[in-house]
Amino acid sequence: MGPWEHYRTHWTIKDVELSEIEPYFAKENGKGEPKSAPSKGAVTAQIEPKPKMPRVFVSYCWSPPEHKTKVLSMIERIKAEDIDVCYDEADLHPGQDMNYFMESALRDPSIDHVLVVCNEEYAKRANARTSGAGYESGLILSEIRDDPKQTKYIPVVLDADADLGTCLPVFLKSRLCLKISNDEGFRKLIDAIKRR
Repeated sequence: MGPWEHYRTHWTIKDVELSEIEPYFAKENGKGEPKSAPSKGAVTAQIEPKPKMPRVFVSYCWSPPEHKTKVLSMIERIKAEDIDVCYDEADLHPGQDMNYFMESALRDPSIDHVLVVCNEEYAKRANARTSGAGYESGLILSEIRDDPKQTKYIPVVLDADADLGTCLPVFLKSRLCLKISNDEGFRKLIDAIKRR
């Protein structure tokens, strides 16, 4: 838009590169008339596209209640790192189908990583394929079974003293798991998400 268009009562859509036309307009004589075009070799401002914000989905078990509280706290820390987080408490609404929500999130091409937050209860449910954690784990297993080099699905454990032997479901035991109970572990997680 030229400066004179800011105060119009209508708007138009123009198929033009803004960095090419912006230098042509100036407030000459208070009218905002077009200036002459810059010479062929003149440098014009380049508008850099904003990089895409990484997006993660968090798979976790609600039990025990203190574990769920830790997961929600972890999510807030991740969001503070300019990472978009998709999870049930924020994105699943009353009346919606929970299985469809999980399937959609795991298939969503905008999801860069899935954080599988493991604890003993998650491992039990995943191994037995019961409840939401069991359903999600079946979907995840089908995604990673034949891809030993995949980096989309990241198992994490929140407790420093957690025993990985009992916290990780069988299908994740051979995968590198991040313990993020301290700042060093959390930074490793953020680096893995942003590296994508």
